[in-house]
Amino acid sequence: MHFSPRVRTLAVRIRRMGLITCLCSLVPAASEARVVLLPEAPVKLVRNVSIFEVDAPIDVLPGDILTTSSQKGGAQLKDDGGTLVELGVATHVALGDGRAVSRGDALTALSLLSGWVKVARVAAVSSRDPMRIDTPALQLSLQPGSVVIDATPAATSVYVETGAVEASLPDMPESRKASHELTADQFAQRELGRPLQQAGRPSSEFVGRLPVIFRDPLRPLQHGPIQNLAPAQGHQATYSEISEWLTSSLPLRTTFVPRFRSLLHVKSFRSLVEQHVSDLPEWRRVLYPKKSLVPRPARYARPEKEAS
Repeated sequence: MHFSPRVRTLAVRIRRMGLITCLCSLVPAASEARVVLLPEAPVKLVRNVSIFEVDAPIDVLPGDILTTSSQKGGAQLKDDGGTLVELGVATHVALGDGRAVSRGDALTALSLLSGWVKVARVAAVSSRDPMRIDTPALQLSLQPGSVVIDATPAATSVYVETGAVEASLPDMPESRKASHELTADQFAQRELGRPLQQAGRPSSEFVGRLPVIFRDPLRPLQHGPIQNLAPAQGHQATYSEISEWLTSSLPLRTTFVPRFRSLLHVKSFRSLVEQHVSDLPEWRRVLYPKKSLVPRPARYARPEKEAS
């Protein structure tokens, strides 16, 4: 079939436009809002099923899991809405909470497995929606203000410098999940399975362990150019590198089977998931999928002969 030169020219233009659109979608526009990671020391980034070491400013995405250095220093997250999150050393945090699709242009939800974070939100420019932070022992909803949080897999402490926070108990029955409001200069702490304890001032233990940088108001870190893409050099995640997340009690855990199931093709990963399947019951359906049942022809009993 032959087309006129005009039609062929139009087709070429359409193909070129499609190609340009595809290429542009890989790189955020210069004016596009973003969430940026500013590492003070190398940070481990888990993106999809790969792990990278990040030592320069980089855009981060919903679902990214970050682990700061255990000794050298922490990192800072910031968005274009005026939210700053300082991460202490040896902090394990993920962007998002698994309940809903997180926006890629704002810090609207975090999952804190363990470590220290300080959050500062500016009322004039922050999102009108509260920022959600999940920890194993507390679920927090932050209004504009400044909050310091210390979490372990079994306990959480929170100090509200300014603003207000609603705290709920994720491991309690629905009838006992009533929110507790914390306002400026209030401190609260909780261990899993126990009631929330509130006080007018932080405990001496909390103050003694408070990172020095958290004692002052947060300021945006100075930084160089920001990378749009993850570093080229990385490796596939191993079970030991993500096992604390896989077995955590955080709501984000509900996203891990579809996210990491492709790793079951790696013999060592599959073997360790099978060994710990009692702690990972949601993995049973992908480890041992039910075999499709092939319908068998119905068997009929022979009719009895009529009595003569």
